[in-house]
Amino acid sequence: MTTPTFQRGPITREVNVAVTVARLVEPDLATQKVKMAALTSLKVLGIATNQGIPTSTSQDPTLVSGGTSVMLSPIPANIGVASEGVWRMEYGAAASWGDRLKSGANGVVQPWVSGTDSPAAIIGRCEEPAGVAGAGSFGLVKLTL
Repeated sequence: MTTPTFQRGPITREVNVAVTVARLVEPDLATQKVKMAALTSLKVLGIATNQGIPTSTSQDPTLVSGGTSVMLSPIPANIGVASEGVWRMEYGAAASWGDRLKSGANGVVQPWVSGTDSPAAIIGRCEEPAGVAGAGSFGLVKLTL
């Protein structure tokens, strides 16, 4: 009998660039870390469940008037990456309820285009009953990775 290394829930991954919460991420094969997904990525791993910045980024507080300052909640270099569920995400273009979705630039989602985009680019579908108005709007996404 073998023991599974993963059953349910997000997988922890280290970031190589700043990653915004609720954005799609993909692997960065050069660093073996993750980054925000590119437009129509075929390698989307899931959604970032928290914000992350690389370990090389300084988090030293700026002292304004000579007092002692302590960073009480530094931003981690590791993020949770979830590959299923319904999530509130930013859209890069208008979408209707039920539309299939793909990754947009910088990890947002946008409608998948039949006949233009590869079926392998589909990451889920729009679950917002009223649809989503356009770029910069937020709505529900059902991930199906």
